[in-house]
Amino acid sequence: RPTIYKSESIHRLGQNYITENGRRKGILAYTNVIQLYALRGLLLKVEKALKMCHKSFGDEVAPRELERRMEGILSLHRNENCLPRHEFENVVLWPSLPWDESNERHILWNHQRTILKMEIPSLLSQDEANLSPPDMVVRLLERLIGLETDFADRVFKSKRRDDTRGDSILPGYLSSHTCAEEDAVVEAAVKECQRVERSISEIRSALSGHASVVSRL
Repeated sequence: RPTIYKSESIHRLGQNYITENGRRKGILAYTNVIQLYALRGLLLKVEKALKMCHKSFGDEVAPRELERRMEGILSLHRNENCLPRHEFENVVLWPSLPWDESNERHILWNHQRTILKMEIPSLLSQDEANLSPPDMVVRLLERLIGLETDFADRVFKSKRRDDTRGDSILPGYLSSHTCAEEDAVVEAAVKECQRVERSISEIRSALSGHASVVSRL
């Protein structure tokens, strides 16, 4: 028999109820989106660092120079890689608003970085959390690829479910609606996932001394 929670068990649940399975799925969904938000900010910072390296050194990027630029991105030292979650309890952290981001981009990144520090214990193993800052950044970006892939897959499946449901209810639904395979939102999610993979591949290549000259991020 599934465990069912009501308002007596979960504060502010109101007249609703939730199963344990639903609770776990909800936590996972929110966790993935929060980590996606923070890791996208990290990728943008590393992309900018690589772009500055290209601007300074041309096509041949010195791995050590990129590593140097990456070392300060997280502003993490070995003794603070895994900050205890209780340090952030009862603290409300707000990002910059969209209309403030043009001139206050650092405010948004500071928020993303703070969230990222909180999520590192669940993103990295204990051994990975003791890596050098550049290696840790690469591992975090690898996690981003997985999250972007999962996100694009879920966007496609969500639209596919709508197609199936619509076709079963409304006559002529498929002839008057764009299918999941051709949907613009689905296509955008897939393209962004592919872009992220290419970008991280270029970052890896630059760190290994084999920078690609095809893309400039």
